Amino acid sequence: MQIKNKTHWSTRNLKTFVVKICDQEMVTPRYRKYLWIEFNYAKKKGYGYDDYPSGYAWYNSCRMVIHLPKDKIHKRALAKVIAHEMAHNQGVHHKSMHGPRYSFEDSGWTELYAWADELALEKVVPVIPPTPTKLNAAHTKLAGAQAALKAWTTKKKLAMTKVQTYKDRVKYYEARIKEL
Repeated sequence: MQIKNKTHWSTRNLKTFVVKICDQEMVTPRYRKYLWIEFNYAKKKGYGYDDYPSGYAWYNSCRMVIHLPKDKIHKRALAKVIAHEMAHNQGVHHKSMHGPRYSFEDSGWTELYAWADELALEKVVPVIPPTPTKLNAAHTKLAGAQAALKAWTTKKKLAMTKVQTYKDRVKYYEARIKEL
């Protein structure tokens, strides 16, 4: 299951809604494995249901998009919309979606999804990293320069050791050649 959340609502909380609906809809493990849901913000308002989510899904696939309102979400409606779009994924068309399980028009859907009121749905406060100051940047560059100096000093010592080793070898073999 892959959830792409482009909203300030908690991804973990949204996933609990999806998992609960998957259990109710009795979907296969294969469907759950490939399920891809994108949550984003609703663009239109003014239908009188500003706290209701909406969405769309592709027939006989594992992809759906759910549009969430920014301010407040009707939890029961969110559960119903996820179930409705999941039914589309299973190949069910609107003309077959009668009854309270998938349709807002039929009464009884609020009682059917009453369990959704008990689930948490929180807003996540985005963590804004502190803006770096010139002093912080200077400290970072200083630390980098000190690390590079240490590394090159170590390399220099190793190089000097190698140079001395090969000077000694050259001296040894020159003396050996003179003896022969």
